[in-house]
Amino acid sequence: MTRGLSGTSPANVQSFLGGIDYPADKETLIETARKNKAPDDIIDLLEQFPDEEFDSPVSVMKAYGEVHGDQDEEDRGGRRRSSREDEQESART
Repeated sequence: MTRGLSGTSPANVQSFLGGIDYPADKETLIETARKNKAPDDIIDLLEQFPDEEFDSPVSVMKAYGEVHGDQDEEDRGGRRRSSREDEQESART
């Protein structure tokens, strides 16, 4: 069975940026994601990116890592949850 894309995983973010021409600024990323019918959580994430020019998907993922790392929630044990733990929990629900 193929696992679908969901949430704000890096692969999901990139899937909604299909057809973008690099270099691209933050507003172009957001416009492209909207054009590709990205859900609100993806748009919200992109809106938190720095106001800069992105040269490639790699530079987008660097910004993703910086922003998404700030969004990691603390779990019940008081330690920060990783993005992978968030994705695993999302897959269970």
